[in-house]
Amino acid sequence: MRTTGQCSRDPLFELCEHREWYGLSATTRSVAVQAPNPL
Repeated sequence: MRTTGQCSRDPLFELCEHREWYGLSATTRSVAVQAPNPL
């Protein structure tokens, strides 16, 4: 799940494109990186 956009440069924003899909905030987004399956 790696984006090829500008967010791909930041590991914390690796799921920047999927942040809306996950419905997570900037704080919980970092947790999504450790747990790519919040569901």
